Amino acid sequence: MSFIFMALSAASVLPYQGSDSNDWHQYQRYQAFAHSDNNAIYDVLKTRKVPYQEGEFAFLQSSAELGVQKGNWAITAFARSDWHLDFSKDTMAFYGAIRNKEYIDPDRVYQLHLSANQLDAQGLKASYLWQLTPSFSLYGAAALLMANGLTHGEASGYAGRGADDNYYGEVELNYTYTKDYLFYRPLPPTQSQFGYSLDLGFAWQLSEQLTLSGLVEDLHNRIHWYDSPITQAFADTADTIVDPDGSVSVNPIIQGREYNGDLSQSMPVRARYMASYQRGNTHYQVRGQQLHSRHYTAVGFETQYPGLNWGAALYPQQGALALHLSNQYLRLQLMADHLDYQKVTTAELGFRFMVPL
Repeated sequence: MSFIFMALSAASVLPYQGSDSNDWHQYQRYQAFAHSDNNAIYDVLKTRKVPYQEGEFAFLQSSAELGVQKGNWAITAFARSDWHLDFSKDTMAFYGAIRNKEYIDPDRVYQLHLSANQLDAQGLKASYLWQLTPSFSLYGAAALLMANGLTHGEASGYAGRGADDNYYGEVELNYTYTKDYLFYRPLPPTQSQFGYSLDLGFAWQLSEQLTLSGLVEDLHNRIHWYDSPITQAFADTADTIVDPDGSVSVNPIIQGREYNGDLSQSMPVRARYMASYQRGNTHYQVRGQQLHSRHYTAVGFETQYPGLNWGAALYPQQGALALHLSNQYLRLQLMADHLDYQKVTTAELGFRFMVPL
C-alpha cells in the first residue's frame, strides 16, 4: 500500500499516517462543520425574517490548511474561523419576534441568556506521529496563531410585554470585540498578542480487522488579547412603535460604557472518534464527533476498489447522510440533513488533496 493511500486511510481519524519514506508530500485541506439547533443554518447566518423555532445553540467551525509532510512530521500553515452561540429557548423565541417585527407573547416573561464566542485566526502548526508499538500510534500537534477577529461575551436578563404593549425588563450586556455589530463603535484594526492550541490523538490496531482511533482538537488553547474594545450596557425599558404595515419596531433605552481591556480567550474542545472493522475490501465504521456537549455519531462503511474508495454513513440522531469519495491523491466528504441547502440544520464539508513533491 502506498504512503499516500495510507494518508487517506479509512481506518483512522488521524490527519495522516506515518511512513519510513524520506519523500516530501504537499497537501491542502479544507473542512467545515456547522449545526443550528432546530433552525436552518442559512437562516441564522443570514438573519432572515422567518419563523424561528426555540433552540439552544448554533456553531460553525471552518479551517483551510496548506502543509508539507515527511515521514512522521508535518508542518502546516492554516486559517480558521469559529463562532459559537449558546442561548436559552426564550432568547431564540424573543429574537424571532424582534427580527420579524412582531409582538412578543403578552402572557410570557422571557428569561434571556446569550453567550457568544467567535474567532478568526491564522498560524503555523507542527505535528508528529509516534509509532510506539507496531499496533499503537500517538499523534500530537502544537499551533501558534495570531487572531484578528473576536466577539466574546454574554447578555442576560428578562423581558416581557406590558398592558400598554411597551416592553419591560432588565438586560445586561458585556462583550469584547474587534467589530461592534450592536452599536457600530468606530475602531482601528485589532490583533491578538499571540495564541496557541494543542491537539492529541491515537490509533490502535487491536487486530488485523479492528482499529480504534480518536483525536482531540484544541485540547488546551488560549488566545491573548491586549487592550481590546469592551462594551458594558444595561437596558430596562423599551418603547414599541407599530408601523403602518403592522410591523413592530422596538427602541430600547440603553445606558453603559465603552472602554478597552485585556482578554484571555479559549475555544471549545472538539473530539473525533472511530471504530473501524475491515472485512475484505470494506471498512464498517462507527464514527463521530463531540462538540457543545452534543455527540454526532454515524454508522457506515467505506469500500476500497483499485484506485478508488467510496462510502456512506448515517447520523440517526440528526437524520443526516454523509458521502465519502477518495483516491490516492484526493478525498471528498459531504454530510447534510436536507437536500435543500437553505433548510440544512447540520452539515459538514471536507476536502483534502495530497501529492508528492
